[in-house]
Amino acid sequence: MSRGRLVISYLGTVEERKNPLAVVRVARRLRRLKDVVFVIAGRPGDQWREVLREARGLENVVITGELSEEMKASLIKASYLNIIMSKMEALGITQVEFMYGGVPVVSSGVYGQRWLVANGVDGVLVNGPDDIEGAVRAVEELVRNPDRREEMSANARRKASSLLTSKLMEQLLNRAKAILKS
Repeated sequence: MSRGRLVISYLGTVEERKNPLAVVRVARRLRRLKDVVFVIAGRPGDQWREVLREARGLENVVITGELSEEMKASLIKASYLNIIMSKMEALGITQVEFMYGGVPVVSSGVYGQRWLVANGVDGVLVNGPDDIEGAVRAVEELVRNPDRREEMSANARRKASSLLTSKLMEQLLNRAKAILKS
């Protein structure tokens, strides 16, 4: 039984800070996986030309440019994994959106990403933005082990649900009430 194409998505500005070039390099290493396609979606930035050049000829890479909000939601829904190899990332609201959609994250693990993604629980943290091999292994493992991916999917959805603004505000309000009572 074929499960169709698996979409591994990068969604963000195509700029050096976010390092989508590393995603292209991961895709190049995984081009033998015929049922996997990498989608790089986002507004062109300072790494746009380099990403286009390195992706040229790779049949497993689709570069879309900037997407509407509706198309972003569709991409998240269609994604098997999210990949972000940022060199610097304060938090990663986009990763929260993927996780809320039940999409595990493969991340460089820099800054806020290390707080957001629990390694082996709701995603995979590799050893920094240059760890192409680690990202290749992570994607390959989750493609070959869909049950593990599904477990991470449920965990990602649960974690992201706890990060909703309404839940955070409720916790803050309860904490403030407790402080005022003491």
